[in-house]
Amino acid sequence: LHRVDRRQRQMCIRDSSKTIVPTSDSGAIVIDAGHDGRLYVGGTYAANESGVFVGGYSPTGTEEFLHVFSGGGEISDIELGSDNKLYVCGRFGGTELNLNGIVLKNQSTFFSGFAAKIDLNGDVDWGKIMGDRGLQMALDGSNTAYIAGYYQEATHSVGGTTLTNAGRLDVFISSISSQGETNWVKGYSSDSTDLARTITLGPDGALIFAGEATNAAFGVDPLGGAVFLAKTEPFADLAVPLPNTPRLSMSWEGGQLELSWDDTAEGFSVEATLSLTISFGDATPFLEPIPGRQNTFRVSTNTSAAYFRLVQP
Repeated sequence: LHRVDRRQRQMCIRDSSKTIVPTSDSGAIVIDAGHDGRLYVGGTYAANESGVFVGGYSPTGTEEFLHVFSGGGEISDIELGSDNKLYVCGRFGGTELNLNGIVLKNQSTFFSGFAAKIDLNGDVDWGKIMGDRGLQMALDGSNTAYIAGYYQEATHSVGGTTLTNAGRLDVFISSISSQGETNWVKGYSSDSTDLARTITLGPDGALIFAGEATNAAFGVDPLGGAVFLAKTEPFADLAVPLPNTPRLSMSWEGGQLELSWDDTAEGFSVEATLSLTISFGDATPFLEPIPGRQNTFRVSTNTSAAYFRLVQP
């Protein structure tokens, strides 16, 4: 990590206007290898003030940017979306977290969880309260964020949905669109300690998440000890790679966007959708065959975005 004192396990972070003196409470917590080749780091700092930070580094470790936000707490997960925005989740312990003008108020006497979308210049598109802590998230192809964590209040509102706690900590998972709208929230509760630590999006569109919980939280007996692994029903029609399926490619040719695959491949057809939460279907409205060129199509520029996949009958 950038400027780490390994003997004291401290981290000094800085931007163009300040240097934050390292303390035992400062540190990088999570790192993401972005699709653009950069490394993205999130964490916590404490000095004359305290807060959270995100940083971008070249593959060789050169600092390219560093953005800090006051209010205490930590970033538990960070991921670069396909829109080149940073999606983060975590928690904060002050009375508020100031995300460059978007101020989140702490709903708890201890910590409040949060999620946010931040561009590489440090501007924040949106920020939301999310339980008592968002521990991890997964992004789909439309940059919908799926967040897993916990809450401990008797009742807790997440995105307009009120969750009721049966006791101690309870699990929540939530879906937030790339525009910051809460799609849904689901809680799992028992009178013991239940929390989700990790989440991923399976190839069939189902969410798989894991952590600690009792059998009462999921209504399964026996659950198998304090560790749980759960899977939702599929809710998104995602492209599942087929064995030996040709790779789709796009190129800009003569002022036109073209979609193509191996011209010797036979028995495949292409499908399209405007959102990964909508089933794939007829790609005709999006594609125009190019005469004389096998498996090559001109892509319509009348739509702002579309997803394509190859299928076999």
